[in-house]
Amino acid sequence: MQDNIFALLVHDHTGPFKELEGMLEDMSVETWNVETCNSAGDLASQYKPNLMFIELPVWDRLNKQLAGLAKKTDQALNIVVVGTKVNIDLYASSLEQGAVGYIAAPFAPDRLNSIVRSAAMNAHTHRAAMAQTMAV
Repeated sequence: MQDNIFALLVHDHTGPFKELEGMLEDMSVETWNVETCNSAGDLASQYKPNLMFIELPVWDRLNKQLAGLAKKTDQALNIVVVGTKVNIDLYASSLEQGAVGYIAAPFAPDRLNSIVRSAAMNAHTHRAAMAQTMAV
């Protein structure tokens, strides 16, 4: 698996994302903060992040665009929706709309680590399969 893990943090408010950003940095995940779908698309094209953590209100407004970005064949990135409280209905709704996970503060380090590692492995596997397909 690749050593470097990259994540986009897409949000309107920095509150819970400061804690999330710090925890990701402790896990050696390089992060970029963005506020718009266009900025997310530009950075995703440039840096090929493994993950995109999206604040719930942003996800509610832009889920179709952001899920579409994640599904681009050259992206292979995974979306995790970040809410303010644990909520099974929001979790299920997020998955139905294209996310791979839903988390809420306070963030459990073991849970966050599991999400990051599995998303990175998934992105690496998907990208390797795409490269193999393109080589044929």
